[in-house]
Amino acid sequence: MKSWIQTNMGVDVEKVLKQKKKAKKLQEEESADKKKRSSSSLLSHSTSSDRLSSLPSMLSDDSLKSKIERKTSRIVNNIGLSPRTDSIPSPRSHSVHVPHEHKDINVINIEVVSCHDLLAKDAGGTSDPYVTIKLRDEDEERSTAVIKKNCNPVYHNERFSFSVNDATREQFTISVFDNNNISKDTFIGVVNLPLVDFLDEKLHDLTLDLHDPKNKDVNPGRVKIKVQFTSSESGTIKYLSTITSLDYYTPFSRFLVDLSPEMFIALFDNQKLVNLEDKIWRAAMWMTRLAQSKTKSSMSALVQDLDLSYEICKHAIRIQVKSCERTQQLLRSNSAATKLVSQYMNIYGLEYLKKVLGPLTLEICNKDENLEADPSRVGKDQSANSNLSKILDYAQKYVNTMISMVDEIPYPIRKLCCHLVEQIRQKDFLDQTNDVAVTGVSGLFFLRFICPALTSPQFYKIVPNAPQRNALRSLILIGKILQQTVNNVPFSKEQYMLPANQFIEANLSKLNVFLLDVCKLDQCSKIKYDVSQKEADDRLLWSLHTLHQFFYENDSVWRGVMDESVKTLDTSFASFPVESVYELHNSIISLHAVMLKLGVPPQVGLQHRTRVNSSFSKTK
Repeated sequence: MKSWIQTNMGVDVEKVLKQKKKAKKLQEEESADKKKRSSSSLLSHSTSSDRLSSLPSMLSDDSLKSKIERKTSRIVNNIGLSPRTDSIPSPRSHSVHVPHEHKDINVINIEVVSCHDLLAKDAGGTSDPYVTIKLRDEDEERSTAVIKKNCNPVYHNERFSFSVNDATREQFTISVFDNNNISKDTFIGVVNLPLVDFLDEKLHDLTLDLHDPKNKDVNPGRVKIKVQFTSSESGTIKYLSTITSLDYYTPFSRFLVDLSPEMFIALFDNQKLVNLEDKIWRAAMWMTRLAQSKTKSSMSALVQDLDLSYEICKHAIRIQVKSCERTQQLLRSNSAATKLVSQYMNIYGLEYLKKVLGPLTLEICNKDENLEADPSRVGKDQSANSNLSKILDYAQKYVNTMISMVDEIPYPIRKLCCHLVEQIRQKDFLDQTNDVAVTGVSGLFFLRFICPALTSPQFYKIVPNAPQRNALRSLILIGKILQQTVNNVPFSKEQYMLPANQFIEANLSKLNVFLLDVCKLDQCSKIKYDVSQKEADDRLLWSLHTLHQFFYENDSVWRGVMDESVKTLDTSFASFPVESVYELHNSIISLHAVMLKLGVPPQVGLQHRTRVNSSFSKTK
């Protein structure tokens, strides 16, 4: 008697089980044979050597690693591949969409980029493919758009976010189907990925080989995706606190806090550093805000005037202004100084962003209305002018809300804006105007604060999930209009955006007054940003652990750069000039000593390590 799966999906369950049993037996025999030929040392085993090659590059630092191994005799183990399942998922027509309540937990973000060499399922030798993504422990399944008659489809803005309860157990399934308007959609291929492979929180750019469990001799094609796991600090701290502690990081914390603002920024200002991601900047700012408080009697002593993070950002602003010849260049680069300032704004301004941008952004995301303003991308039943009119209405609502809630802007942000104005007014720029201060503040407040939150609201917890395609396009257009307005740059190249110039003209003076009001400290109270001792310790531990991993991985990079720089006094590796090469060199030597004392970062070598799986085809 045929099973339900065999009847509906064409899979012979008994045959599949026999094949898996046979494969397992062969694998056990091969493993036993290898053990007989292996040496007594685990690390010299060929299989272990292959597996060790999948460790992060931080373990490839021979000098630092050898010193630590001699000191700690640490042996990295527990390396293995995660199990896979060979079940074929149901096509889109059988999926159930159940909205889930958002919780402040871990998130996996997946972007479908393209598919390659897909099997042709239509009579004409093509396919109408779409991709579905499903998290094992959720009922919700997400789907991309259908690309007609294309075996190598390229997808645009197909980004999906899933809340994750237990990343060590869950996996997600990526399936590709051929869309059929009349009959049931045709299955093309599938790949299953465990989330444990992405706990390093790095952005993974992968091309995955699809497979068909029903016919393993066929190559269904490949799918290209981008994956990044984002863990909230409070979500990972429960595990961190079981393997390390703040006492363990006391030497590291003291070293960082005792650095001058210039040297602190310089530690991150090296173009050769690897894995310098957003979480590193976030950890740096949280560390400087919280580590200093450990010497105080209570967390209520956290006053902005004494905050080390503010002093670092003040110096970052000074070197930015000093290096720029034109106001339009201010805060435009992706330097270490700019990144640190951006994270400072985000940390202190998160609740403000939720209040000001939240309600309207959530409305746009929930509607997910197609408001495309480009006539070349608008359907026959739509009007580009009508869509742009709706976009401008939304932009006006955002402007009105920000102006009405100017008093809600946090004091630390307003104070940093004031410092920027002071620095700008002390310098003569090549494009000097009467509004030069407003131009500078607009770059800090809109370019580095408002617009990023508007176009990526899920990362600021403004909305629970990443905006879908239509909503994202609307938010991008709104952000562009706001940025052009505060820059006083009318649209010219994009002809379809010319009607937005009337919006710019009508709102420019309003926003200029708004930006000047942002810099008036007498209009807001100095609110203390108290946090509980437990929350502060949690964030501080996460920050120090993250920075430990980063500096450990880049130890050999820094020492190699400084050995050469001391000889030549060349600091071209940095975005900004280093006033004292010898002071930086001494700081790097001290940092190396701290890394040597701390040893291998906790978690490295266990499940929080990236593991290379056989189903991955690495992209160049």
